[in-house]
Amino acid sequence: MIKHIYEIDSDGFLLDIHPAEVDVQGVPIIDPGFDYITTDPPEGLYRHKWTGAEWVETKTQAEFEEEEFLQSLIPSSDEIEAAEFEIKILNILMEVEVI
Repeated sequence: MIKHIYEIDSDGFLLDIHPAEVDVQGVPIIDPGFDYITTDPPEGLYRHKWTGAEWVETKTQAEFEEEEFLQSLIPSSDEIEAAEFEIKILNILMEVEVI
């Protein structure tokens, strides 16, 4: 049976996800050559960490807020389209020497 195994670093942070053939107990048949966990992490984690007993979220609320703020600075496609339209209008007005 093929199952995902989760490669972790020495601190328990998720590095990568690999498919692996596992036996009936969920242990990879071939040693992958890295530290791994076979327990699936819960949905909704952004920065996964294995504590030795469970997966936990390590991304802080401040990091979530900073990311949200930075995303808010990126203009939407509508805002870009409106700005491009304004530039075209200004270029036309400059060509006919209105401004």
